Amino acid sequence: MALNEDLQTRHKGNKPLPRLKHIQPGQFFTLRHDPEVRVLIHKTGTHGHFNNGYASLCHELDLSCMAWSENGWEAAKS
Repeated sequence: MALNEDLQTRHKGNKPLPRLKHIQPGQFFTLRHDPEVRVLIHKTGTHGHFNNGYASLCHELDLSCMAWSENGWEAAKS
């Protein structure tokens, strides 16, 4: 039980990485390792489809297109 409490305490201070699963269709985004700006068209259970392809929902997004809020990651307001 003490181990579980210790893990929860360490986790509280860390933000998860922004990922494709954190945005909604219609929002613009940039993948972490590719500077091209894309728009998410729709999501399936495992992938996000955008204007020129698709990627896993766990794919990391560039921090410049995301903002941390009380509700977690959201697309940054332009």
